Amino acid sequence: MGTAAVEEVPNAKDPAEAKETSRAEQAAKEAERTAEVVAEEAKAAKEAAEEDAAKAAKEALEAEDSAKASEESARAAETLSAAEETANAEVAAEAAHAAAEADAAARASEKAAQTAATAKAAATAEEVVKADEAARAAAVAATTERAAEAEGAAEEVVKTKDAGRAAEEAAMDERARDAAVDASTREEEQQLATARLQSAVQGPSLAALASAIEFAKAKEAPADDVFFAEFLRRRRLVVEKLRSLTVPGPEEQSIAPQWRFLWNKKLSVLRDLLACAEKDPTSTLRELSLLVEEGGVAWL
Repeated sequence: MGTAAVEEVPNAKDPAEAKETSRAEQAAKEAERTAEVVAEEAKAAKEAAEEDAAKAAKEALEAEDSAKASEESARAAETLSAAEETANAEVAAEAAHAAAEADAAARASEKAAQTAATAKAAATAEEVVKADEAARAAAVAATTERAAEAEGAAEEVVKTKDAGRAAEEAAMDERARDAAVDASTREEEQQLATARLQSAVQGPSLAALASAIEFAKAKEAPADDVFFAEFLRRRRLVVEKLRSLTVPGPEEQSIAPQWRFLWNKKLSVLRDLLACAEKDPTSTLRELSLLVEEGGVAWL
């Protein structure tokens, strides 16, 4: 048994060595996994390269086909260009031939036209002379006609002027007659306005007096007559108010002598009397009676 114990000691492992062994194994496993990943990547790269090579080969074939097609197109274009040049040459030849024929025809036509013009000129020379003579005769006739027309127009102008003068003189005479009639009418109207004004001044109606004054102004009656009538109307208006306060009655009473006497009083005096009558009509009436009697006028 002592011998067996001695043999087991060499087989025992150190902990540090065991730890290193474990690390080595892990490293080996990681290296193995890395190798697998690299192998997979290499496989993928190979497949991609093969795919790219296939595509390149396909593109090369397509490029070759395209080059062949381009070459065939170029050949066709060269053939077409040659055909067009040939056709153009033929057309140019035909055009040159046609131009030559047209030039010859034009020269022949020009000669024919010259010959015809020469013949026409010779034939129409006599006609030109005749036409010139006819034109001269027509000009002479037109001149004579214009001279006759001018003479007739001058006579018409003289007649028109004479008629205008006669009409103007007649119009002047008519205006003079109208002016005379207007003057006579105005004078008559002024006389009528003056007579109406004088009648209204002596009449009882103040409204008729005011109307007569307006009529006289419209007919331009003498200004002095109009001024006097207007001044008297204002006095009579005050006297009429005074009468209506002291002796009420119809307007016809306003032309009684006592009231006519008051027409000649100053307007300021009449207004003072009117103010008194508005306060005391009875005493104002007595005062008016004394004033009228002192003036030598009977009170009716």
